Amino acid sequence: YGKKPLVIDADGLNLIAEDKELQRLLTEQGEKGRKIVLTPHVGELSRLTGISVQKLKSSLLTAGTELAKRFHVIVTAKDARTFVCRESGPAYLNLCGNSGMATAGSGDVLTGIMAALAAQGMDAFPATCVGVYLHGCAGDGAARRKNEYSLTARDLTAELGSLL
Repeated sequence: YGKKPLVIDADGLNLIAEDKELQRLLTEQGEKGRKIVLTPHVGELSRLTGISVQKLKSSLLTAGTELAKRFHVIVTAKDARTFVCRESGPAYLNLCGNSGMATAGSGDVLTGIMAALAAQGMDAFPATCVGVYLHGCAGDGAARRKNEYSLTARDLTAELGSLL
């Protein structure tokens, strides 16, 4: 199992934030070269780093990169804009998407897209960047068809077919 890419979201992130042994295991797997993606929104990132949400909003790139270095993973730091951070090299800033995507299940859709791309053999960093981009484009397409105020996760998945 230790060779397969892994995407950790939601309660997985909360468990890691609370458990030093899980943090050690995560770091160990990252150091061994396992491709692992963490997908925290600012609240989860705050729990993982101990930095306040307010401060994170102005230092999302720095905090995401520091977390990536700490655990030797890829970090998708999510807020109004999303950064995909890694230990070294440039980060990716995604500019598509909209406020309607801040809805239950939207992050699950993103995690599913990234995991599906990685499972098909795409390297983890490009899979994460492409996943974030497709997710944002799906949100923008759904908002054009419907509106930002009533988007659901199902609206995002419905857009993916035409995007792909």
